[in-house]
Amino acid sequence: MYKQEFLDKWNMTEDECEKAIRKITIKGMRLTFDEKSELFFEIMEGLTDGEDENAMRDSIEFSRKVKAEIEAEKKLVKEFVKEWKRLEIKYSSLNSDIADKSLDELTEMWITNYFELYFMDTHFDCLAENPKQYAQYYCYNVGICPIDEVSMWK
Repeated sequence: MYKQEFLDKWNMTEDECEKAIRKITIKGMRLTFDEKSELFFEIMEGLTDGEDENAMRDSIEFSRKVKAEIEAEKKLVKEFVKEWKRLEIKYSSLNSDIADKSLDELTEMWITNYFELYFMDTHFDCLAENPKQYAQYYCYNVGICPIDEVSMWK
């Protein structure tokens, strides 16, 4: 659950920690164990007041909002990667290893290796417009496919 250094710092055992996490509640909200665990960490580290239900509610709502945004971005990248993979397989014999990778694996690869290195925000602006067309445009720009594949220019 938590590293031993935190348990030592808080003077708790793993069992005590888990019991304390399970006791965390906020009226009117259903919390997952992970959300309770996040709140527990924030309370123990002094980042959130454990007595202030509004502060805890705000923290959870913010966390949920961020997670929803990340999932929406991942969905866009997945659509991009699906089209990129199709074009890469169709026009390039060099990347036969991508055919064996799942869409989820390739999506994580693009998020962590490519988009992070090359200004993720810029990519997401383009992905938000149309991920499939952006994949076609990208593949044309890097020389993977011919201009005929780029549907936005037709």
